[in-house]
Amino acid sequence: MNIVSSDHAIPPGAVMELIGSAPETGAWLNGVAASPVGDRWQRVLTVATPGMYEFKFRVQGTWDVVSFGYDYNNTAGRNAAYTTTLPGSDVLFQLDLATGRVRAVELGPDPVRPTSWGQLKARYR
Repeated sequence: MNIVSSDHAIPPGAVMELIGSAPETGAWLNGVAASPVGDRWQRVLTVATPGMYEFKFRVQGTWDVVSFGYDYNNTAGRNAAYTTTLPGSDVLFQLDLATGRVRAVELGPDPVRPTSWGQLKARYR
């Protein structure tokens, strides 16, 4: 995995987490673990309330190592921002370690899947 140069080194084996202003991203208090996918760390979260929010990726549990926002190689840099427009929207958060860039993409609300209780009842009669 290629690691972007930063003002701080990312320790080998470190887990990155998403942290931000939305309650779903920990309200800047507790982050949410991201998953490594190739040269990226990512997480999909459902954000309940539409609005404008900020976020960063950081080494899990600490601001003392490294974090990535708009100023991708500066731990003291600006937070990244995103907007959700619909209630219950899934948002894809990604950190590209090859470039140090972050993004948040609103995917939209979870689709409602029709179910049939009639089929379930018929199976168990």
